[in-house]
Amino acid sequence: VGIMIGTGLGSSKTVDLFFRDLVHNGPQEVAPLLFQTSVPNAICSHASIEFGITGINTTFSHKEASAESAIVHAFEALRRGKAEIIFAGGGDEISEPLYNVYATLGSLSPRNSPYPEGMCPFDRTRNGIVLGEGSGVLVMETLDHARGRGAHLYAEIVGYGMLGCNDGVWSYDRDGSSMARAMSQAAGGLPQVDYICAAANSSQALDQVETRAIREAFGKKADAIAISAVKSMIGEFDASGGTKACAAVMSIKEGIVPPTINYHEPDPACDLDYTVQGAKKKEISSALLNGFANGGVPISPSSSSGSHKSCLFSINRYSPQSTMVTCLSFVPGMKSGPAGSSRFRLRLLSIKNIIHDIKETSREFISRDNLHDKLMW
Repeated sequence: VGIMIGTGLGSSKTVDLFFRDLVHNGPQEVAPLLFQTSVPNAICSHASIEFGITGINTTFSHKEASAESAIVHAFEALRRGKAEIIFAGGGDEISEPLYNVYATLGSLSPRNSPYPEGMCPFDRTRNGIVLGEGSGVLVMETLDHARGRGAHLYAEIVGYGMLGCNDGVWSYDRDGSSMARAMSQAAGGLPQVDYICAAANSSQALDQVETRAIREAFGKKADAIAISAVKSMIGEFDASGGTKACAAVMSIKEGIVPPTINYHEPDPACDLDYTVQGAKKKEISSALLNGFANGGVPISPSSSSGSHKSCLFSINRYSPQSTMVTCLSFVPGMKSGPAGSSRFRLRLLSIKNIIHDIKETSREFISRDNLHDKLMW
């Protein structure tokens, strides 16, 4: 049994507490256990201690593509026979310093805009992101192991794409070509894509370029694909891909496309079939999960430099005739799914926050005006 988790800073609230104690009281007064919980790999480490996980243990920090990267690498580890089960997903929490960083960069809504604060992907009035926090974890396992415990099978991963580009530290893929190629790679094994769980985060650049990339990847078929931005409901955080992965899988199971909330005014540059004004029923046999980020190092192992990260994977409804490599199933104790010829399967763990003790104060959004007075460093 292994664990692979994607995160931006891990427990950023703990990092904040650690350095506040260090600055105010000196190194002799800092609680020693704060350090062990302030490093990004603390999530994997504490989960391993709590649940007795002794297999492969890896943390990924690839900005907003962190959780997607963890899931894809877990998929590859299972395919190479490195484990029978891998917990894979992501988790992050909000803190005052993290909020200050985004505020200083001018990334947060409303960004001196005449429009109100809010997370409204693809909307013409979108004016920046709203930070969120949380986690989502999948339990990925081999078919033999899933059959051995009678797991109920829900869906399977059939492909992924991981690419980088060099359009600058602060830029997304400007022309969308890397995004389009990644989507084409991820969806290469699918006869069609019914639903795209988008990476859109209410920024002018990303929402527009993702729309362009979808059109480039799927051509005329793009207009028939249901698209929604889960981040409109959970906010933006580096490990949001874990929660999005859970949403994408459950959309296949339930036949429901989750909504893009706060959408009121169409943007001519974002002209696809976005699911707005509530969720909608739809038969979904295949879904694509997009994870894009700007800045940092590329996640493509074949690229030596760059700034844009794109990590996508496609999920298919479970089929007894399937010969693909992974699948998702729900929790232990459910009825066994139909036998299939696929070698690997995944189990979806119910969405659960594995970052401990998020305080109520860290849930509150602090206005940019009084933030400076609250920070002591």
